[in-house]
Amino acid sequence: MVCGGMDGVIINGDLSSGFDNLTCVRCHDGFDLNEQIVNSSGQVWHSDCFVCSQCLEPFPDGIYFEFEGRKYCEHDFHVLYAPCCNKCNEFIVGRVIKAMNANWHPECFRCELCNKELADIGFLRNSGRLICSVLNEFIVGRVIKAMNANWHPECFRCELCNKELADIGFLRNSGRALCRECNELEKEAGRGHYVCHKCKGIIEEGGHIKYRGDSFHPYHFKCKRCG
Repeated sequence: MVCGGMDGVIINGDLSSGFDNLTCVRCHDGFDLNEQIVNSSGQVWHSDCFVCSQCLEPFPDGIYFEFEGRKYCEHDFHVLYAPCCNKCNEFIVGRVIKAMNANWHPECFRCELCNKELADIGFLRNSGRLICSVLNEFIVGRVIKAMNANWHPECFRCELCNKELADIGFLRNSGRALCRECNELEKEAGRGHYVCHKCKGIIEEGGHIKYRGDSFHPYHFKCKRCG
């Protein structure tokens, strides 16, 4: 692929020498003596024939993109051939970074933690390692998966008393992870909610069924055999 432009336009030029042998690259017809001729990359065209191979419109400012012997206007070339950046979803013209099974603008390919550009310094693939929701750092070793996130064991704590929850369990209360003691205090103060053991959704006060320490929506408390 090359980006090009018209080398020049000849109008009423002195073409007496060999003029009869000139033919348009596109239509293969000759030229009239007073006709405007487009000269591009050593080839000549009628001005009406020098158009985009896709939309058949003249090239704005004479600028075109060439691919496999065909010339295209910038818009059609982008649509047909230019890769799309995985970050900004814009077409890439010029340097393309191919990494992580995708295409990127150099300025869009960045470290996911510090946002440093990686195009010229290289990168290491994370190999699926998880990032702590609190520290925004990679987790090496034990991973706590809770509240739709990943945590270092020491980072997963009760949101009220800051007690570590990794080894004692937790209760979800209005979108918060609480230890059992703080959850009970919240409920006694009228600020707590019961969470359905089946769907994990919040149950409005007075609308829950308790069974063996767990709470259920009435419509989720069913026999395991007959439903």
